[in-house]
Amino acid sequence: MTEMKSVATRRSAREIALHIVYERTFDLDNTEGILSQRLSEEGFASLSRDVSAYEKELPPEECVYIRLVTKGIEEKKMELADLIRQNSLNWKLERISRISRSILEIAIYEILYMEGIDTSVSINEAVELAKKYDTEDASAFINGVLGGFAKNNQ
Repeated sequence: MTEMKSVATRRSAREIALHIVYERTFDLDNTEGILSQRLSEEGFASLSRDVSAYEKELPPEECVYIRLVTKGIEEKKMELADLIRQNSLNWKLERISRISRSILEIAIYEILYMEGIDTSVSINEAVELAKKYDTEDASAFINGVLGGFAKNNQ
């Protein structure tokens, strides 16, 4: 039972990280402000009515995960953009929706820089986030880009 809880908790943390990474695309210089608001008691309370990821308080290690991923993506933005560009054949980065790019950034960042997260888990979670937050075709696109990335970076 404990193992199932940690999976659900990481899934919620990943979803919250997606919200922060996506929101940052509209407010580039405010990552810390967005993090502080999203991870506050008030942020959880206001969002819990609409998004299940905010229904329960996250354990400290999941808040650390969110901070590491969002700050890491901010630091590696250009590298991640290049990797997305290289692995999204026949797609210009500007054509990829902000939400798809945010999902791809999280998955690629996890694969490259987060220890203890299996590549297949990062890909599967990215596909699930795309199904929830993007268009019907986005999950297949994200799966293809991440599959190519994983194959090229073994």
